[in-house]
Amino acid sequence: MATSDFYASQQHIYERALIQIENLLHKAEELQQVYVRFIREVLIGRQVAEYDPNLLPDNGMAIDQQYRRIKREYQTIKDAAIAYGELIQTRQI
Repeated sequence: MATSDFYASQQHIYERALIQIENLLHKAEELQQVYVRFIREVLIGRQVAEYDPNLLPDNGMAIDQQYRRIKREYQTIKDAAIAYGELIQTRQI
């Protein structure tokens, strides 16, 4: 990149985009861990509930709310990653 006048002048944009993409990847990894913990808790809860049916929650509202929150966060991260990809493509044109 240093030998190209065009790309050398745009290097800071690419470096910033790379940092932002790395941050998005880190958040995606954190979200993956949230999913793993969430699924683990649900599975453990079901095993416990098999031993004592009274421990089974009456409704799944808390689980549904957490699922929707996680899904929104994932969609936000996904949309940001797509936007950065499109930004980089438009900068290359």
